Order: sequence, then structure tokens, then C-alpha cells
Amino acid sequence: MIDGPFPKTPDEEAFLQQIASDASLAEISIALGMRHWSPDASVQRKAVVHASNAASLIIQRIKTDTAHEAAVLGAVLSMAIGERLLNNVPVWNIHIDGLAKMITERRVHGTPDLPQLVTAFMIIDSTNYVFDYPLGYHQKVIDAIRPYGHRPLADVSAISEDLIQFRKLVDIHRKFPHSSYRVQQILQDRDSLLRRVRALRSEDDQYIQVTALAMELTLYLTWSPLPDSTLNLTPVAGRLWEAMNNLPVRPCMFMDLASCPLMLGAVAADEGSEVRDWFVTRIRKAVETLKSRGWRRPLEVLERAFTPDDGLVSRFRALWREIDS
Repeated sequence: MIDGPFPKTPDEEAFLQQIASDASLAEISIALGMRHWSPDASVQRKAVVHASNAASLIIQRIKTDTAHEAAVLGAVLSMAIGERLLNNVPVWNIHIDGLAKMITERRVHGTPDLPQLVTAFMIIDSTNYVFDYPLGYHQKVIDAIRPYGHRPLADVSAISEDLIQFRKLVDIHRKFPHSSYRVQQILQDRDSLLRRVRALRSEDDQYIQVTALAMELTLYLTWSPLPDSTLNLTPVAGRLWEAMNNLPVRPCMFMDLASCPLMLGAVAADEGSEVRDWFVTRIRKAVETLKSRGWRRPLEVLERAFTPDDGLVSRFRALWREIDS
């Protein structure tokens, strides 16, 4: 489910052509679309059939030693995303293992690069990874990609790991304010990460732009020397809005529902601002569309998935309550 006609741009047309280029990718795309279209039992049964067809086709590719081709990687990544959106973590892990292995085999077969479908998704999904809710990002996949020498993704990966550690340390400090981890050190670590995040924005890539801005908001929202009332993050959120509007391929509404960059923009921008309204409206539109299809509580998937309840995740939860009210 995409908001508005699809495709609208040459990039979206190319994306559709890639889906149509391989039966396994086409089958899993149909399966995911039907799975999230309606909870009706007949629709769900059809989704299972298409997903089974995709799995059978991928198994055939594995047997013929052609599972490393670009469209098949996209199919396996799509299968992983679908299972994660269902919070089916054991099956998600199986698909992640398969994806990592196929990426490694691709290089063994002499293919020196990776499809943008994979690398772009890993970059933009890294923000979700920071909040422990990745849809396709996993260290096994990143390790498999590393030999390809994709420097921007390597930079994003390194910053993501450090950002996770930073959030943990801030959480420890707030729970134990007299711990040895001092405020001055927190500020130094934050500023160091900010410099690295802002350096990412020199890359001419909209997925990196979105990720860098989302990371910047995460840093400020995790720790700021200023009280919330004097911290103006609306300009940064506005740049994130612009970057998300310029993504080459618009995500579907279910992806919007699970998008940490959208949530960050909504909680960072000033109440009543046009910027905040854009983020909230986009998430709300996804929720309302899914409800209109028969899904009673679309946000339940997030409520169950976001288990760590630090200060920032608590603000996400408040946002979900606002949207679902």
C-alpha cells in the first residue's frame, strides 16, 4: 500500500521492473502485500500460497547455484522484513542467515557489487537497529557486505554500534546518577558522534541523508544539556522531512508504521508545527488505512516489539497513543 499512484518516478518504475524480473521476488512481494492488506482469512490463505511459492522458487535457485543474483537477494530480504513485521523473530533469523550466506556467495561467484535494494535498505534500517527493532539490518548481513568495500554503509554501521552504546551509557547514568560515567564524558561522546554523523551528510545519497539526520535527532533526544522547552530540533526535523520526501522510492504504509525516522521526526519537532504535523500525519495515515482494511490495532506490532522502555522509547509510546486515540 503506497500513498498515491505508483510508480511516479523513473526510480519507482525501475523498482517495479526489478520486482517483475524474478518470480521469487514477485511472489513474495504479492504475499507481503496481501498479508498486510486485510486480516480476512481468505486473503491470508492466498498470502501463504504466494509466500510458499516464493520459498520454493528460492530453494530451486539454491539448488542451481543462482541464489546470489540480485533479485533473489531482494526476495530473501523481503521475506525477512515480512517476518519481522509479524514479530516472528525465529523465522526472521533464518532468513537473515540465508541472506548473509547469499551475499557472501555472490562475491565468491565473482560479482563485485551488491544491488542498491540491499545496501540502501541496510542504511535506512540502521536507525531501527539502534532502537533494537531492525527489519532487515543484522550484524551478520553487515559482516557479509563488508568485503565489498561499501564505505558509506561501513561508516553507518560503525556509528550505529557506537550510538547503541551511547544510549546504554546515558540510560545507566540516569538510573545511577552517581556512577563513574560523568556528564562531561557523555557530552564529549555525544559531540564526537555528532561530528561523525554530520560527516555522513557529505554523501550524495538520500538514504544516507535520512539516516544521518535521524541519528542526529537520536543523539539530541537522548542527551541534551538544554531542557526540552529550550531545545529547538524543529529545523533538523524539517531537514529530515525534506530528505524523506526525496527518497527515490516511496515506502509502503506498513513500512511507514515501523519507521523510526518518522517517529523521531514526530517527537523532535515542536508541538503544533507544520513539520511535526507532516510526520504525525504520515504515521496516522498508515494506521487509519490499516484499520480501514480490518486491522483493529495496527500499532500493536510496535508495542510488542519495542521492549526497552528508556526515555526516548517512552516518547514513541506517547506518540502511538496520540495517533491511535
